[in-house]
Amino acid sequence: MDTIIASPSEEQMDSICNKSSLMELARSLGVETPFTINVRDEKDLVTKLPELPSYPLVVKPAYSKTFIDGRLVPSSVMYASNEEELLSLYRTCDVLKSPSLIQELILGEGTGIFTLFDKDHHLALFSHRRLLEKPPSGGVSVLSESVPLDPTMVDSATRLLSAVGWTGVAMVEFKKDQSGQAKLMEINGRFWGSLQLAVSCGVDFPYLAFCYYSRQNLPYLEHPYLLGHKLKWSYGILDHCLIRAKQAFQVKSYRTALPSFMQVLEAFFASGPTVSSDVFRAEDMGPFMQETLDYFNSFLGRKV
Repeated sequence: MDTIIASPSEEQMDSICNKSSLMELARSLGVETPFTINVRDEKDLVTKLPELPSYPLVVKPAYSKTFIDGRLVPSSVMYASNEEELLSLYRTCDVLKSPSLIQELILGEGTGIFTLFDKDHHLALFSHRRLLEKPPSGGVSVLSESVPLDPTMVDSATRLLSAVGWTGVAMVEFKKDQSGQAKLMEINGRFWGSLQLAVSCGVDFPYLAFCYYSRQNLPYLEHPYLLGHKLKWSYGILDHCLIRAKQAFQVKSYRTALPSFMQVLEAFFASGPTVSSDVFRAEDMGPFMQETLDYFNSFLGRKV
């Protein structure tokens, strides 16, 4: 019996997981990116300070997870409002002792192109925008909404994934700058956190991927996916509120504006045919009950 590995090759994965090389690939293909400078370490940063654009700046390790002293350490996007903060990040953050990149800040809303891709063309497509994130400054989507496909973003995603011969699912993430120009943020070569939104809107990527890898005919998507449908992660929205309250409303907004607390509360309690929950299902309460237990144990500092 043959074993099917539902994953691209190691080389293909590295070509999109390494954010530094991904930005270089994008520029070579004519895909718009934020102004980016690659940095090896703190010493290299000092030599490149004159090249940096205006603050605030975005700092990203080249990889989302980095090996440090034999441990795989997760990393996240960081921000620097001035040179002192930037130098402090590179002095104190272990993940920045490995290659990283510094980018101009793009204030626009995050938009993702979700795809099932076969070497040089899309087999299925979906798009969403991020309405709320955790942390509020930018991170995991806790409230998202399905939106129409943007032809420019689809074309950019096609060029990038075709260049590496990608096979399987991927999320290509963009942000639009103040002029409306979509700029590449990153590519996730895996199922994404807001996967349930696509499924709820009629694009069942897990089933489609199963059909693709098992060499079955993919079902024909007879209708366009639902537009304007929202997906909420209730405990993520709660965390969004708590982070803002804990920091006494001094959360730095790295978007054009943060929604009001009233808008966030409306999203938390929203229900109806145009809203889906990421975890809660009345017909299957097990996952939500387990998440609730884990959440409050974590909140109280108990080990799960």
